[in-house]
Amino acid sequence: MNAGRVCRRLVLIAVIAAGCSNGTPAGPDEERISQSGPKAPIENHEDGSNRLKDENNRLDVNAVPESGEHAKKSGERALDNPHIPEKKEQSPPREGLFKTTLETESIDGDKISLRFTLENISGVAQQIVFNSGQRYDIDIFDRNNEEVYKWSRGSSFIMAITEETLEKGDKLTFSEEWDLKDNNGNSVGPGVYTIKVSITAKLKNGKASADELSDQSIVEISAE
Repeated sequence: MNAGRVCRRLVLIAVIAAGCSNGTPAGPDEERISQSGPKAPIENHEDGSNRLKDENNRLDVNAVPESGEHAKKSGERALDNPHIPEKKEQSPPREGLFKTTLETESIDGDKISLRFTLENISGVAQQIVFNSGQRYDIDIFDRNNEEVYKWSRGSSFIMAITEETLEKGDKLTFSEEWDLKDNNGNSVGPGVYTIKVSITAKLKNGKASADELSDQSIVEISAE
C-alpha cells in the first residue's frame, strides 16, 4: 500500500472527527433532528395560560383550553355585548277573563253527574284555542289528595287545532258522569272525594289564568 494514500486517509478521518467535536452534523440521525425544526416558542399570558406560536409567529389560540377564571371573564364580556339578544320575560297570566263553575249531583247513589261551564266575564269577546279534540279533563282525589280517577287516562283525542270566539257573557257548557270507579275500574270506597275539572282552552293572544279555567267540588260517598 502506498504510504501517501495512508496519510491522506488518516488526515481525512482526523478532519471528520474534528467536525463532530465542533458541533457540525456528522450523521443522518443528527440531520433528521436538525430538519425537524426548532421548538415553537411558548407565550405566557396574564391569565396564566400558555399558548404556542408557530414558525410565522402566529398565536395558536386553541393550544390550551381556557381556565375557569378566564372562561368566567369571557362569559361576563359576552353578557355585556349589546349584540347578544336577551331572553324576553314571559308575560304574567291575564286575570278577570273567565269563570269556570262545576256543579255535581248524585244519581241513584251509584253515579255522580258533573255539569261545568266556562264563562267569558271579561266584558269583551275572547278568542280561545283548543290544541286537540280534548276540551276538558276531570281529576278525582281522595282525602289524602291521591288521585283515584282521571277522565282522560287511556283516551285518545283527535289532533286538530280549533279556534272559537267567546263573546262577552257567553258560556261553554259540558257534562259528564263518574261511575264511582277508580283508574283500574274498581269501585271506590266510602269517603270524601274532591272532583276537579279543568278546561284545556288557551288564549289565542296571551295566557289565561289557570285558576280561572278550573273549578272543584267536594262530594261524600256513603256506605251502602
